[in-house]
Amino acid sequence: PALTVAKSVTSTGPYALGDTIAYSFAVTNTGNVALSNVTVNDALVGLSAVSCPSTTLAVGANMTCTATYVVTQADVDAGNVHNSATASGTPPTTPGNPTPPPVTTPPSEVDTPITQTPALTIDKTTTTPTYASVGQVLSYSYLVTNSGNTTITAAITVTDDRIATVTCPALPAGGLLPTQSITCAATYTVTQADL
Repeated sequence: PALTVAKSVTSTGPYALGDTIAYSFAVTNTGNVALSNVTVNDALVGLSAVSCPSTTLAVGANMTCTATYVVTQADVDAGNVHNSATASGTPPTTPGNPTPPPVTTPPSEVDTPITQTPALTIDKTTTTPTYASVGQVLSYSYLVTNSGNTTITAAITVTDDRIATVTCPALPAGGLLPTQSITCAATYTVTQADL
């Protein structure tokens, strides 16, 4: 008894968060006996149930099973969906072997790239009156938003050509998700040169 499986992607990318990837699994009985209880096993968490047209395969027969998967934020952050599948089937019983062990294929692996578009935007504002005087302390805030599609995990820093130090808070646990924002802050003392 022998069995093979070949996994492939049948949908068309590029893929982003929430998109559906369609998979097919070509299962072939390459042995010399019929197989029953033929199934496809895929370890990808979140994959739909694998649908096969039959649970038996005659000698030399093949079938195509299908499944789908919805892209998650973790996939976007990784830039890739990687998974593998195996197929198994049970050979017929014989007088000398009333409970034959199932035949299992080696893994068939496939990688599906996910489009990454990291980006940040910044909006600087102040609540200071329009007209400032020498010595007055101006308060600035900087709204930094993750405007891309990947999670930002590195500390965010803001550079201001008029201010030496801009203070930014620590990122939320797990990083700054797309559309999330943090607010940084700084102060500046008005000089005579500014006036």
